[in-house]
Amino acid sequence: MPGLAGCARHLDDEEWQDTVDSQAYFRDVHGGCLNLTVEQQAEQRLRDAGPPACHAWPYPRAVPLPGQDPVDLLVTWHASRCAACGHRWPGDLVGDHCHQSGHLRGLLCGICNTAEGTAPPRHPRWLRYRTLTPALILGVLLPYNRAVRRRLSQALAHPDQNDPA
Repeated sequence: MPGLAGCARHLDDEEWQDTVDSQAYFRDVHGGCLNLTVEQQAEQRLRDAGPPACHAWPYPRAVPLPGQDPVDLLVTWHASRCAACGHRWPGDLVGDHCHQSGHLRGLLCGICNTAEGTAPPRHPRWLRYRTLTPALILGVLLPYNRAVRRRLSQALAHPDQNDPA
């Protein structure tokens, strides 16, 4: 690829910062050239450099209430929105977790989950997301184990039951 020292998935931080073609990462993730207009490419670059959408959402109370299900709290706060792009994906969100700590970070759409997993370590948006995850914002610490995945699947299948009304 022109402007890249190697595959976008295997660049180190310095090579990523020196990359001339900032769209190469997305072409690599999506398996080909993106057919975007110049205006769409400019908008995409601005969106990619911006913070994750969840950083702009209203913050909930400082500490979860005793006895409050942290999975319900997470699903309710997300309100069927992807934590990264902010688009509504009812029923199509997945639990994003840290492979090092094994803890649930938040809910992402499939596209953002793939992009987060393949992004270089210091990619601006994903570095911000990994530094301040929805789970940290809400003050919940959930291991991404079978029981939490099952509970998360149930909560995502019936998001209307998690409304605080």
